[in-house]
Amino acid sequence: MPDKICIICGEDCSRVARQKDAKGNYACQSCLDERERVRASRTGPSTSAEPSTPAPRQPSPPSSKPAPVDEDMSYDLLGDMPDPCGSCGAPLAEGVVVCMNCGYNAETGVKHNTEVQVAPLLSPAKRDSVEKDDDDDGEPRRVIVIHGGWAAGAVGVVMLVLFVLARSSGSDAMLGVYGLGVIGVSLLAAISSIVIPFQEDEAGWGIGLMLANGVAIARAFGLIGAGMGFGGLVAVGVTIYYAFAVSESRWLKGIVALNFLCMFSLFAFTGK
Repeated sequence: MPDKICIICGEDCSRVARQKDAKGNYACQSCLDERERVRASRTGPSTSAEPSTPAPRQPSPPSSKPAPVDEDMSYDLLGDMPDPCGSCGAPLAEGVVVCMNCGYNAETGVKHNTEVQVAPLLSPAKRDSVEKDDDDDGEPRRVIVIHGGWAAGAVGVVMLVLFVLARSSGSDAMLGVYGLGVIGVSLLAAISSIVIPFQEDEAGWGIGLMLANGVAIARAFGLIGAGMGFGGLVAVGVTIYYAFAVSESRWLKGIVALNFLCMFSLFAFTGK
């Protein structure tokens, strides 16, 4: 008695092309092809009231060719086979109307264009923040509040207008106004470099930048000796590194870059 019997036609399929599922059932490849053809005809537009009945399959004559190697199928031969797409033939999940492979709509017969969206690359610090939705105590993680580059751009436009007015008028009053604007930008950069690391769940960076900027501000107001001037350089270096290598905040990148441009323009303007 043959040990490879097709579960569709009941014929011996030991010497013909066949498929084998995970349960050990066999089916002739021709039976499976006919079954898929009937299913495809049902999904497409019908020209008659009732689907045509396929002709009975004639048993395949014994072949002298060696039996093909059995390949396990990803679905059950006894169960429902996935309906193929009427356009590209890709299997469709149950209840799915639009093919995700080619965009063909089985109900309307219209093929829509599909587009693959690629997620932007994230830094290791940001990727860890996305993968861990909750803190260890179950509380939701804080999100970045200020990360718009447009805001830094708006501040830059204001500073550019002040610079042009001070340069064209040549008055000490306008130069003083521009100098106050530069001080304001520097304070924004210092505060942002302290606050944003905590918003990005980088408490270590936030504490370090708080100390570094504290030393720099104290040195600027003469509260500490000139020997601590090295602390200001450290603050500048750490702020630049965090803003452009660690942080994902566009605001921080923009305001830090604008701060250095304003400081350079002020020194060049005054000749000091």
